[in-house]
Amino acid sequence: MFLQEQSDQQEEKGFIKGEILYTIFHNEDEHFSIAKVKIHKTNENYQAKEIVIKGYFSNLQDGTIYSFFGQIENHPKFGEQYRVNAYQTYIPKDEEGLIAYLSSDLFHGIGKKTAQRIIDHLGG
Repeated sequence: MFLQEQSDQQEEKGFIKGEILYTIFHNEDEHFSIAKVKIHKTNENYQAKEIVIKGYFSNLQDGTIYSFFGQIENHPKFGEQYRVNAYQTYIPKDEEGLIAYLSSDLFHGIGKKTAQRIIDHLGG
């Protein structure tokens, strides 16, 4: 029963899955960043296609898709923003997505053909 309750709570957690378009501000000492994100999927009550996120991140990469967990806040000067409490790099589960992920800028020297061979070898 506890596992089911825990699973239900995770499903209710607010999230935004999106791609980093660009960083607006970054404080290297505190790892605090503000960035613009193109929204791919969300369960938040938010209709726009882009949102500004803010939080503590170790190394956000432009063009990379992340899952962000947090809540929407209304900043008095800058409007609606998403305060991120936790995040993780989104890793696709289908073959096409894995090829795009492996051949992205995250893995230098791996193109689409090499990515396909890796997936074929590992049984993807």
